[in-house]
Amino acid sequence: HAPARLALLPEPLPAEAGAEAVSGAPPRADRPSETAVAASTIGPCLATASKPPPPLKPLPPEICTVAFDSLGTSEAELKSNCVKMVESVGGLALLKKSPADIASFMDSVQAKMKANPYHNFSHICDVTQFMYAALVQTKSAERLSPLQRTALVLAAICHDLEHPGLSNVYQ
Repeated sequence: HAPARLALLPEPLPAEAGAEAVSGAPPRADRPSETAVAASTIGPCLATASKPPPPLKPLPPEICTVAFDSLGTSEAELKSNCVKMVESVGGLALLKKSPADIASFMDSVQAKMKANPYHNFSHICDVTQFMYAALVQTKSAERLSPLQRTALVLAAICHDLEHPGLSNVYQ
């Protein structure tokens, strides 16, 4: 069966939107150029040299440290922290989603995780929190756009979806 689509991001661009760039053919008048599609889709999200990205929305210090104890934290609090991290990096505004939308997304992620001793929902939240702490502690977030920061946090959230719990050697 096909995996359920986690409805968080907008629908993908049509595959042919940038075909002229790959084929080397001149742009067609009946569709926008690759540059126009990219500019209208992600242009407003990117930080520019003349305009620094907005700062992170502050979170409690215990979320911003590599010493965070995910195993000693309830799944409800872990989920809440992930929602706060998405908001902090600018993801709510970028994706035009509410905290409830992200919480629902986290519920979908949790439902996709198998009952493994390690590759489970706590692991997802632990990796996400570590990614967030790294962005804060290294000050990397100050140099990344909201799009880039959101991509990093969402990648951490989704990195082990439906992991079978075995290393590649045993799969």
